[in-house]
Amino acid sequence: KSRRKGFEQPNSEIVMTPSGPTTMGELEVGSSVLTRTGTAIVQEYYPQGLKDVYEITLQDGRTVRAGKDHLWKIIEFRGTEKIVNTEFFLDKKLKRGTKGKEYYGYYLPQNEEVEYSKKDLKIHPYILGSLIGDGSMTQGSTLFSTADKESLDKLKILLGEDYSVNHKAGYQYSIVYTKDSSNPLSTELRRLGLRCHAKDKFIPEDYKYSSIEDRYELIRGLMDTDGTSSPNSSARFTNTSEKLVDDLAYIFRSLGIRVYKSVADTRNYPNSFSKSLCYTLSISTNKEIFSLERKQINIRKKKYNTKKIAIVSVKKLDYQEESSCILIDSSEHLYLTKDYIVTHNSFKNASVGVNNFFHRPGKYTMLMAYDKKYLYPKGIFGMSMSYINFVNEHTAWKAPSDYVRI
Repeated sequence: KSRRKGFEQPNSEIVMTPSGPTTMGELEVGSSVLTRTGTAIVQEYYPQGLKDVYEITLQDGRTVRAGKDHLWKIIEFRGTEKIVNTEFFLDKKLKRGTKGKEYYGYYLPQNEEVEYSKKDLKIHPYILGSLIGDGSMTQGSTLFSTADKESLDKLKILLGEDYSVNHKAGYQYSIVYTKDSSNPLSTELRRLGLRCHAKDKFIPEDYKYSSIEDRYELIRGLMDTDGTSSPNSSARFTNTSEKLVDDLAYIFRSLGIRVYKSVADTRNYPNSFSKSLCYTLSISTNKEIFSLERKQINIRKKKYNTKKIAIVSVKKLDYQEESSCILIDSSEHLYLTKDYIVTHNSFKNASVGVNNFFHRPGKYTMLMAYDKKYLYPKGIFGMSMSYINFVNEHTAWKAPSDYVRI
């Protein structure tokens, strides 16, 4: 089986790049892609033709599509790491144990914080997050609600001397531009499309793909207003706009933070304020996602294992699609696909050993690395043996029984 065959993803599936999402079909040799820890360059690109498509679902609800032979780096329940293809999961019991003691058997590694270049944001991300969280922007005026002096003081400092923040009633304040010219804040909110009702709120694209610190500041604005924390639970964010909640989940995942989305129908709840569907993110992190000390203190000392995420289902879809695979110049050979899911690229170096192993009778194949840990079992020898086992299982070319010395 040639290294140019298999390991495919559909051409329409998302691949993450330093400038945002693209698709597998839009990549080419020289393209940059995001990896689990940074960036890499596409060294080779292999069209695969029309292929069956499978859907992989993770424990946090994310899904991604790939071909039967596409590769994944997995972490088994007891910590063993290995490289497998999608087909590996089809006859496996993904959830094990007895009722009340169930656990998942296979996990994917999670990404670290993804770095994007800083964007030219006209509104400071903390201000925008605060206004999206607890602001009213439907009318000509811009209103903000808070009971926290700490949050109000930070907002005043970031707005600067051209704005005054005036108390109206209760916890409501109006943000007033003091110059004799058009209001830049109001103009930018209108340009961004945020002069909208609460259920239609969202996070603009540039704020989703700006620098790490900009994304944290946006999160802090949203979490200081609509976020909660308590000593006995994870942090949470609740809102009636599903688009806003999905956008925020996307940003959290770009920072390597695990989130779970749930929905509650509060329309028939007694004394419910929203009388609508409410969407909640449960956030597992001890990172600085609040500016308010009273909220951050509850999660700062918590310990979270967010280095992996369970695979809960793998199923074949009822269509085929033109597919491709890539080879990247990353030592881990892992890149980020849809929703920052970590996946594996094609083999290359291992195929050299396999080629000699199959096609040079009576010859020895020597695989070398400057450090044993890069040779076996996770390095080139382990990759070669995985490849040989794959060929033995799926083709008529059976490898001879031979002597292996390490």
